Amino acid sequence: MKLKLKTLRANLFFYQVLLIGIILLVAGALSYIYISRTFVKMIRIEQDSLGESLANSIETEFDKMNIVSMNICYSNLIKEMFKEYQQFNGKTEIVGSRVKKYNDQTLLFESILGIMGPFYHVNQVNLYTFDGFMVGSGLFNEETKVKMENIPKIQEAIKNDGLKYLTPPEKNSYLANKNLQLKDNYFISLLRVFKDQHHQNEGIVEVLQDCEKIFSAVDLQEKSKKSLKVFVLNKKGEILYPYNENRDISSKELLNILGSEEIHDSINFVDFKGDFSREIVSVFHIDTYGLNIIFLQSKYNILTPLRRFQILFFIFLIFITLYTIIVSYSVSARVTLPLEKLVNFISGLKLNNYSLEKNENYKHSDNTFEEIDKLYNAFNRMSGKLRTSLNELIALKDQEALTRLLTLQSQMNPHFLYNNLANLSILAEENKNDQVVSMCRDISFMLRYSTEKAPGGSNILGEIEYVETYLKCLTVRYEDDLKYKISIPKEMNDIRIPRILIQPLVENCINHGFISEPPWEIKVEGFINDDKWFISVSDNGIGFPEDILIKYNKSVPNKILHSEHLGLENTKQRLELIYKNNAVFILQNLYTGGSSVTIGGNINYYEDRYEG
Repeated sequence: MKLKLKTLRANLFFYQVLLIGIILLVAGALSYIYISRTFVKMIRIEQDSLGESLANSIETEFDKMNIVSMNICYSNLIKEMFKEYQQFNGKTEIVGSRVKKYNDQTLLFESILGIMGPFYHVNQVNLYTFDGFMVGSGLFNEETKVKMENIPKIQEAIKNDGLKYLTPPEKNSYLANKNLQLKDNYFISLLRVFKDQHHQNEGIVEVLQDCEKIFSAVDLQEKSKKSLKVFVLNKKGEILYPYNENRDISSKELLNILGSEEIHDSINFVDFKGDFSREIVSVFHIDTYGLNIIFLQSKYNILTPLRRFQILFFIFLIFITLYTIIVSYSVSARVTLPLEKLVNFISGLKLNNYSLEKNENYKHSDNTFEEIDKLYNAFNRMSGKLRTSLNELIALKDQEALTRLLTLQSQMNPHFLYNNLANLSILAEENKNDQVVSMCRDISFMLRYSTEKAPGGSNILGEIEYVETYLKCLTVRYEDDLKYKISIPKEMNDIRIPRILIQPLVENCINHGFISEPPWEIKVEGFINDDKWFISVSDNGIGFPEDILIKYNKSVPNKILHSEHLGLENTKQRLELIYKNNAVFILQNLYTGGSSVTIGGNINYYEDRYEG
């Protein structure tokens, strides 16, 4: 039977509903399929990303243990002290031997602690002799007699013949006896045999780390994600995590997961229990330590938000369909005139300075569609949002400038660190312990100061302290060949300036100015003039080449930092970035020989920006 629709209104209504209905059904079905698959893939990607992050965290902790172990194995100083220490085992009845052994033991403790680092990257380091003595340093510094044949991990380490061996989690009775707070703690040990210069077994080093620290990132994620379960197995199939006995899955079941072909699927839903409780599985391998990390999340728990979305989606689809029928019925009778008026209205809109001017020819009272009125209002709201977007763009530009400033601040010459580490090594070999301690404190202060992010800058007093520490470190290398003088008025101490602004200029003197014969002299002087601060760094070196003076004294922007004059370009860009046209950056050669660099800026810049 052929359907006859005589009126234009009926035809418009029927075909509108038919067309929109088909579009909604097809679009709804395709959208649902796409969103469902995308949702599951996003969960998998999120789990894989989380798994990779946690795997890296675990590997990093084991790397710390391995690095400490390798440093001890390759430390000739520790092996020599350990060898001398072994010579006194069983000979302490002689007073001189007891004193010698005590001194060697103390020095051995201090050397091991030095390798462990100032922040104790591991909990405990134990050194075993093959005649049954153990020297421990870390949580406890002590020596004890042990029966090595009764310690399986020692025997495993001996079998590995110098290769690293990781133990499964275990409680440490020795540490527990020393501190009752550690009786419930689980530890993982990394052991290896170390050898002398003739490749003969000399001893065994054991590095212990608390499982809570190794798996801290995993513990945090499991607490925040109730549906997430993480398991870590070694190559023997032993479970390293969870490190306690509270496990609802066996090692055999985990090995079945690793051997399942289903985990190579794009989604990796695995029913390893056989009860249709499928899990999303991700597997990561840490080949360096022979570890397999398995991440499981229940499909039912993960897809709960998707089931909610299904219900809302179908409700939304029904609502849209009903709304379309109503609107189609209304629009079919009054479509021509409102559409024409709407076209005239949109054509009369003008965009002027990111705001819409009202079209006086359009009157709300003439409009029969509320939706078109809303569209008109939406255009007005859009102009307001556009203005807001511009303000946000300006804020982003400010943030970009701040980020660039912090990036420039963080540039530090690694050769300074290399040279000072070499100096430290020489001082340590010469047993100049006081100088070693002082220099370590100075380097630590400089690293902490240079890596600290402070958008509000630093006061000049702090900057001068940083520069003086830098020069103090250099005098260890150059001794009497380098002399310096710092003269800053007290009224300048509290003026805030960008961090690490003066030190690059001093470093430039060292790198480029002092090619001539020593002695070398550096002067740092400051003064205030017309609400501006000025600091001058001068030397008695060879002076600047003419092309450098021309390049830097002309206001030519340097977009790229060149390594040859990194200190000068870094300082100039930072001054121009902060103080704009008020920045001062002057290079000149002195008539007495040498050169000077003068920098400056507004005194109240940081107070106005960060406190005002």
